[in-house]
Amino acid sequence: MYTSEADGHTFPPGKYMDGDAGPRFPEFDFFFQGHTMYPEYLTDINVLFCPSDPDAVSEMAEGVFNCSRDKTQICPYRFGRRSYIYLPWAIQPEHIISQGMNPNNPNFTYKDIDPTSRLVFDDLHLTYEPLVSESGEKSDRDILFSDYTPGNPLIMRRLRDGVERFFITDINNPAASAEAQSTISVMLDDFSPKFGSQKFGVGGSRMNHSPGGCNVLYMDGHVSFVNYPGEWPITHVMSVFMGFYNPLWERILESGG
Repeated sequence: MYTSEADGHTFPPGKYMDGDAGPRFPEFDFFFQGHTMYPEYLTDINVLFCPSDPDAVSEMAEGVFNCSRDKTQICPYRFGRRSYIYLPWAIQPEHIISQGMNPNNPNFTYKDIDPTSRLVFDDLHLTYEPLVSESGEKSDRDILFSDYTPGNPLIMRRLRDGVERFFITDINNPAASAEAQSTISVMLDDFSPKFGSQKFGVGGSRMNHSPGGCNVLYMDGHVSFVNYPGEWPITHVMSVFMGFYNPLWERILESGG
């Protein structure tokens, strides 16, 4: 429903703004911007918590998505990554690591994230002072890596109806469009290296389902359970990346904790 009514038939934008009923501030997260979905397209916020998430019950009780001054009210600007990750772009391995690198290399750390990728996501993610309007614009467009490293041909394409045509390898195959949609990830269970979290999984990672794995929602609407470490996007590289670009972890770093 959202894409049929949105300009450019885009999927919901990535989170770019947080806050309460009062002052709001820029904050990027791998989730959708809550007020674009609630309450018109999303009416029950309980679906934002995975039943298998060991933190779900406590977070729901705490009212993490409620207004801080009035816990009886929902504040969609506070929606963020708790149980699930949302990808507003058709993110592929080459957007995070150098071409040819093993996405399940167990020795991969955040220091191995591709330098241009770091520039891209630092610009999106570590923007503490810019105007909210500027943050929103960055979260709602195709991202050209050449804007950060001249000559870099990569483009991280905004999720929208028709984006799958950029991933078709056989233009003579009438089923190619549907096949491409079936490989583009939209949402998945949250998973990342554990930083003092209660979500202990395999491989030193936190995740909702043990033994390790995640449900992945693809652009064509189907859901598959992918074991960890396994096929993209449920790889060690993605786990490290999502752990590094996590607003909650950034606040710990800022505080010196």
